[in-house]
Amino acid sequence: MAGRIRTALRDVKPGEITGALLHEHMLLTDSEKEFRAAERAVTRKLAGDFRKLKTAGCNCFVDASMAYGASCQPGLAAELTRRTGVHVMLTTGAYVEASLPAWIRKARVSKIAAWMHRDLTEGVKGTPHRAGLVKVSSNAYGVERNERKVFLAACEVHRRTGVPITVHSPKGAGPQLDLFRENGVAPEQVSFAHVEVGPWEDTLKVAKAGAFFVFTNWGGRQWVPEGQIVAQIADLVRRGYTKQVTISVDMYLSWVDGRVKQRWSGGYVQIFDRVLPLLMEAGLKARQIDRIIQENPRRYLAF
Repeated sequence: MAGRIRTALRDVKPGEITGALLHEHMLLTDSEKEFRAAERAVTRKLAGDFRKLKTAGCNCFVDASMAYGASCQPGLAAELTRRTGVHVMLTTGAYVEASLPAWIRKARVSKIAAWMHRDLTEGVKGTPHRAGLVKVSSNAYGVERNERKVFLAACEVHRRTGVPITVHSPKGAGPQLDLFRENGVAPEQVSFAHVEVGPWEDTLKVAKAGAFFVFTNWGGRQWVPEGQIVAQIADLVRRGYTKQVTISVDMYLSWVDGRVKQRWSGGYVQIFDRVLPLLMEAGLKARQIDRIIQENPRRYLAF
């Protein structure tokens, strides 16, 4: 397989990835001060969790937190890779319309693209640790005004570098897929996250186009029943779209009253402890599981 996968510490060959979680978070926080207070405990907690992932066969963790926020910590990503051997990937890009910082709202597409390009080629937040993919986001069915600038900037950077794009798209991926096609991005270089809560019609449209999926929210029960997610994946596999399916928890840690809390009790490793057995019970074969957890992430992340 050609190309390379850009992790926080170094570029790796796709064949070095034994398994991947494509949409996760470390500590979710709006405050650098809070991160500093939590840093030691969070590092210890994540190091333990990453060792469990490595033992389960997963050595790639995509931190989908925004590169301009306190949740993105390049130094922590690099340190965890050194300690555990799990390759942590950083993400440039932006979140949904309501949360966009003022500078993005005011900036031209070219300026946003230049910032993304620096994160990818020089490093995030002035560090030497580079981002390995671009994230764009919308909570609308379609793309709102300022979000559109971020989408167009991501398309521009992708055309220059070939970097993969991941999309926060819980309301339906169809209009976003059209936007990418109109701006020179092939569907197979995009992954749509949280499709489990979107319209099935849009999911099938994305599947037919050749784009990737990231099914998330395992163990949470706050969005859709877990059995519904399993059924969606099993149906896509029966339809012949196994090569486009990936799964991730969408976990994060928080700092509450001086202690580290995790979003869901199963943690990051539940993909391997619980979810893969559920998929096999639904009829998926071992070969199909390998595609979902290993081969598909390798193809998607390489550029």
